[in-house]
Amino acid sequence: MAGTLHPQLTQRASRWISKRCTGAGFNHATEVFLGPNYVADAVVIASLQHRFWLAAGGGEQHSLPERLVIVFETKVSRTDFLATFNSARTGNRRFPIGNLHYIITPPALHSLDHLPPWWGLLQQSYRGLQEIRPAQLCPIDEHQLHHAAFRVLLASQPVAIHRDSFSHDPELPAYSPGNNHCH
Repeated sequence: MAGTLHPQLTQRASRWISKRCTGAGFNHATEVFLGPNYVADAVVIASLQHRFWLAAGGGEQHSLPERLVIVFETKVSRTDFLATFNSARTGNRRFPIGNLHYIITPPALHSLDHLPPWWGLLQQSYRGLQEIRPAQLCPIDEHQLHHAAFRVLLASQPVAIHRDSFSHDPELPAYSPGNNHCH
């Protein structure tokens, strides 16, 4: 079951977020290379409907950017979760790379204890996902937005292109955690 659960939960992410987005455009892809040792299970670039801005801003009224980079990680086992989010280790998921970050888990996987505070938690429900903890808004600069957008477009192309083929392009900024502060 774990073999099919991971892709099923990842597919639910785009359906879950699409109901919260405007009609101004919605781009998504799975298995998106975002940086060294960082392949996100799904990334969505879209605009949130106004009624979801308050939740994304941590209860405060923020001026959200027109386009948000929303990163999803699916974890179906505690071992996989701890390998990525163990607080004793430093890793690239310990720093924001998008505006909103969500982890998707089955209900039995208790994950809040090691999850960085800006990561939201979505749990599998009967036919969809239930938001257990909202993600905190993390500002990213235009270079990070364009980098993520390029990677989403690259990952969504029907022709297979090696994901590292553009990693040394000087026009494409490399991922760096920077000094992003989440709200």
